[in-house]
Amino acid sequence: LALVIGQAISLLWVSTPRPAARELTREEFPRLFQALDHLQSQSRSPPLDHVWLNTEFNAKVWFEPRLGLLGLSRRHLLLGFPLFLLVTPSQATAVLAHELAHHSESHNRFNVWIGRLQQTWSTVFADWGPSSGGRMQIFRRPLKSFLRWFWPRFHAHAFVLSRLDEYEADRLAADWTTVVDSAMALFVIQCHGTRLSRDFWPGVHREMNRVPEPPSDVYQMLQRELAGPPDSILAERWICERSEE
Repeated sequence: LALVIGQAISLLWVSTPRPAARELTREEFPRLFQALDHLQSQSRSPPLDHVWLNTEFNAKVWFEPRLGLLGLSRRHLLLGFPLFLLVTPSQATAVLAHELAHHSESHNRFNVWIGRLQQTWSTVFADWGPSSGGRMQIFRRPLKSFLRWFWPRFHAHAFVLSRLDEYEADRLAADWTTVVDSAMALFVIQCHGTRLSRDFWPGVHREMNRVPEPPSDVYQMLQRELAGPPDSILAERWICERSEE
C-alpha cells in the first residue's frame, strides 16, 4: 500500500520537457509582444510566461505543470516559423487571438481546466504507459494498469470537448480580429500544412537519405514551396477531409 501511495504521489511531479525552440524576448520583437499585450487585454486572458519560436507549421499555448496533476502551470506560447512565413500580419494576429481565446475569461472555464488536465495526463501516460521503460517497471505495474484503463476513456471524452473549444476559439478570434482574417488563417493552416506534411517534408527526407549531408537551405526551399498556391482540387479535398473530421 505504501508503495502504491508513493508511486501515486510521484505522478504529481511528472516532468514535462521544455520545447525544442528558441525563446523570443520583448526587446527583440516589440511588435509581436505589443500585439500579444493588446489581445490579452481584449480577451482578459492570463499573462504568458514564455514565447517560443519552433519549426512546426502551427501555433499553440502549452502548459508546463509545476505541480503535475495539481496544476500551478507556466504558460508557453509556441509559434511555428513556417506558419508565420506564410500568413499576413493580420492573419498572424488572428492566429494569436485564436490561441489566447482558449484561455480567456470568455471561454468555458470547465473546458479550459479539462484541456489542461488532458495535456498533463497525456504526459503521464507517455511516461508511465505500456511502452515506457526503466528499472522501476515492476513497482509501477499497479498504476500502469490503472492508466491503461483510465487514459483512453478520459481522452475520448476530453476530445469531444476540445472540438467544441476549437469552434468557440474560432468565434472569439473572429470577434476580436475579422472574420476574413480568421477564415484565411484557418485555410492556410489546413491547406498548406497538409501540403507540407504530404509533399514537401517527405521529399526533403528522401533527399536526406540520398546525400551524405542534409540540405543547408531547407528554409529557402520551404519559402519557395510556399510561394505558390496549392492545387485547387487538392485544396478542396483537404478542406472536405477536415470537415469530415
